[in-house]
Amino acid sequence: MLFFQFDMLNILVGICSIIACAVIIVREARPDTKLNYSKFAINGPSCGKMLPSRTGMFMIYGPAFTISLISTCQLITTNTFELQKNYRVLLMSVLILLYYGKRLFEVRFIHHYSGHCRLRDCFTIASSYVGLTVLVKIFTEQVPLSYVSSHLILLGVVCFIIGECVNFYHHVLLKNLRKDGSKEYKIPKHGLFEYIWCPHYLAEVVTFFSMVMISQHWIIFILNVGSSLYLAIRAYNTREWYKQRFDEIPARYCLVPFIF
Repeated sequence: MLFFQFDMLNILVGICSIIACAVIIVREARPDTKLNYSKFAINGPSCGKMLPSRTGMFMIYGPAFTISLISTCQLITTNTFELQKNYRVLLMSVLILLYYGKRLFEVRFIHHYSGHCRLRDCFTIASSYVGLTVLVKIFTEQVPLSYVSSHLILLGVVCFIIGECVNFYHHVLLKNLRKDGSKEYKIPKHGLFEYIWCPHYLAEVVTFFSMVMISQHWIIFILNVGSSLYLAIRAYNTREWYKQRFDEIPARYCLVPFIF
């Protein structure tokens, strides 16, 4: 069950969230406006300032990680009574901190980068992560304890762990494609790569919806549906990118086995 509260704040943020998600989804669906990073990065005079991919990724995840760290420390230092009342908010803050911490760890130690990313797109994505982090905390706090399902929270924690473990495993598989130090792209294999092009995205979608289960707020649901649709388009574009780059590619679904 999702908690609905139709005051001015919820209505305005809900409308803005729907519009923002729609803009990002439509932008990603168009070849000339998709976010310029990772394998889709195009370096040229019209692209503006470009950053090395590793630098760009630190810029993308760093601010949200910092905010999550500050928020978690503030919650931990509150008195015991408030902590018991806000245990869900603390749980969410810790999980989000782990989410961004894992991403930064992967940027530093797992991923082998070969390209660049556009500065303004890094700023756009970083701002989105910061906004999501702040909104998750605000609206998770709004849900009354009497409304909260503890079973859904437990399921959310389990899904978060599964999502992040599956995501990490497939990132390691991608890393192993460049064991020899090569910067060339290769067709990934093993794990869920045998069935879909972007299992790391599918795992991230699982993580997104684990946050919905823990927060149990309708605005967090909207934000994570938007994020998931963005990844679905990104997964489709990934398959098309491999089609253009390689003469033959395996028959795989984009994001969800046997469905899409």
